[in-house]
Amino acid sequence: MDMISKIDTLRTLGRTNINDRLSFVILVYILLNDNCLVRNKVNLERIRAIDYSCYGTGSMLHNISSIWDIIDDLNGVYLKYNAESANYEYKHKNILQCVLLSFGKIATEKVIPLLNISFIENIVKLENYNAKEEEVCLIVPQRLYQCLAHRLKQLLTDKCTQPFRFVESLLSFTFMKQNDENFQGILLDEIDDISAMGMLDIECEEKWKR
Repeated sequence: MDMISKIDTLRTLGRTNINDRLSFVILVYILLNDNCLVRNKVNLERIRAIDYSCYGTGSMLHNISSIWDIIDDLNGVYLKYNAESANYEYKHKNILQCVLLSFGKIATEKVIPLLNISFIENIVKLENYNAKEEEVCLIVPQRLYQCLAHRLKQLLTDKCTQPFRFVESLLSFTFMKQNDENFQGILLDEIDDISAMGMLDIECEEKWKR
């Protein structure tokens, strides 16, 4: 079983198994905490909020003792202990990406602000995308297009100081070939530059003809 399947299975089993549930919640906690968990500084309220995001009503009132037990179980499997910083972190970068993908399937709005440019370029797809069997992707629903457009602007504005460079970078992304007019319109509003708007219209039209 590959890593994304293992994480997805852990999340799914968490609906009926308290240990799997808390294990997935802790993995998400680390994701939302910059890949860091300080054993003696676990935020219980945040743990419970994540539990609710993942599993809705019936959120468990986790205690520190049960959390420590689960951390010990996860250590060496999904986590590693960094003795220098006295923190727990993901054992491999791939685990971080898989937790992000799995959590994104149930709380997409919470992971979009965490996405890096490479992830968006290669993994993100828009609502009208038909995923192939076992394809690894994060499909962003139309209601979150504004959030995705804003994240793209955040990531690319620092890299591309001129609007046309912003557009050039964006046109290489796979999801742009989906020709989603709703996303195009929201993105144009987010760019808010006449020259970039014109280039986006022209360049997209040429690419989608190919």
